[in-house]
Order: sequence, then structure tokens, then C-alpha cells
Amino acid sequence: MSFNGLLIHTVGIRSRTTGTTDRYGDETIVYAAAVNTPARVEQTKNEEVLRDRDTRLTWFFVFLPPTVVLSGLDHIEWGTRTFEVDGEPTTYHDSNDAHHITAVVREIKD
Repeated sequence: MSFNGLLIHTVGIRSRTTGTTDRYGDETIVYAAAVNTPARVEQTKNEEVLRDRDTRLTWFFVFLPPTVVLSGLDHIEWGTRTFEVDGEPTTYHDSNDAHHITAVVREIKD
């Protein structure tokens, strides 16, 4: 099976950008409209943090085609879930060219 055949999910990538300035003169952070792309999403780990308030953290791997533009500041939407990229994404190469991008993402809980 080819790599593209493994991309069974669709995710939306929301690039981080600056918006207007707030009342203190600081630029606000906004995220662009989602750009959909095929992907594969797999949960990698979760943990419970028992400080200040009980929090459950969940991390996933997201595998993407090599043509996708993704930075460590972007958000990824998958269904009703939203994730933030945790660190810079990694581009993997085969003997010819870029093969795929892997990003570690952490789920954002409101």
C-alpha cells in the first residue's frame, strides 16, 4: 500500500498569524481559516496532571503529505477536536525526495 493510501483522515490546518492590536498596543494572535488535507492521526500517549487543577493531556502523531505547509505554531482540527502542534514538524525523506511530514500534536481542551 502506498503512503497516500494510509492517509485515511481529513484534517484542517489553521496557520497562526497576527491580527489587529489590542488596547495595550500588542498584536493579537489569530488563526487563518482551516485548509483541509488528507492525513493519518494516531494517539501516542496521554497523562493526567494533578497540579492546581486536574488536567488530562493527550498527544497524537499526525502524518501528512510532504507538500503540506505546517509550522510549530499552527493548529490542526480533526472532527470536533482541536490540536496545537507541539514542537516543529519533521520532514522525512526517502532516497529521492521528501516522503512525508510527521507532527506531534497536543489536544486543546477548553
